Amino acid sequence: VDDVAPLRWDGPPVGRGVGCVRWIRRDHVDGGSAGVAAAPSNDEAVQRTDMVAIVFHEPGAFLKLLERAASAEARDDYPELRAWLGRVRTSLASRWEQRWKSDPEVGGGKRGKKPAAGGGSNWAENNSGGNGIASSSSRLVLVLHRVQAELQRQWNNGGRRRQSFAPTSEEELNDATVWLLMEENVECTLTSCDDETVDYLVNMTRALSEAPYYEDVTELHCVKKLKADAAATSVVEKAQCAWMRMARQVPGMSETKARKLVEHFPTLMSLVEKYEDPNLTLDEKKRLLDDCLVEGRKSKKLSDSFYRLMTSNDPNELIS
Repeated sequence: VDDVAPLRWDGPPVGRGVGCVRWIRRDHVDGGSAGVAAAPSNDEAVQRTDMVAIVFHEPGAFLKLLERAASAEARDDYPELRAWLGRVRTSLASRWEQRWKSDPEVGGGKRGKKPAAGGGSNWAENNSGGNGIASSSSRLVLVLHRVQAELQRQWNNGGRRRQSFAPTSEEELNDATVWLLMEENVECTLTSCDDETVDYLVNMTRALSEAPYYEDVTELHCVKKLKADAAATSVVEKAQCAWMRMARQVPGMSETKARKLVEHFPTLMSLVEKYEDPNLTLDEKKRLLDDCLVEGRKSKKLSDSFYRLMTSNDPNELIS
């Protein structure tokens, strides 16, 4: 008998008029998405993403969290919003992240820890920030559905609801979204209609589903992609075309300058042999390309950069 709880679980305490969207995935070779909603929490093939979207489909619920005492000295703090985030994160850490391991390729975080045998208290203690509250690794995104329209409606109907609180203005709404990003590392997305909200969640789902299959970015992705010369047909011409494209990766080396370089040094080896010529001084080697790249003008900096690129033993040396 499988006594491990299935995926269904009570969501975090987000409040009325607010929904929580979480994503889990399973590789196609392990069964794909078919039946994944009923998979037990000990299914090693199922992985959760670290992305959690909280949708305020009733915009007044978010504006209510922005209310703060008008006499408060620190205008850059939102006590109600901060407390609400604390409750949500504690719930995610102890009930969502505890149950499902994280997919490092999608969520970007480390694999979630399972609760220690004999109870969940040890897990909560080991994952707390020292204050007894479990810290969450989930990345929160707040989808604020028609919040700006609701804000305008409230002002049209007389502004603030309670005299003890300052009215929420559009400036304060913008300040709150910046505060969430800077203080709480929470992103906000404002949508103006149902279709826009749905499109955002659909695009997020697609991005998360495709993330594990993206090619890892390396230094080679920073290299300019240059097309080969279609006119090059012979082996020698193709080799010179490849040599010219290599030379153009050096900052400041245009196509015209690269062609001049190939005219003086038809191959990479011909240039290397010149750099290794014992009869030339170091200064002469650095100035070897001074008169080769631009007719009637010296290119001291580019010549020096090319020499250092070809001869430096320091992989971290900056070539500019």
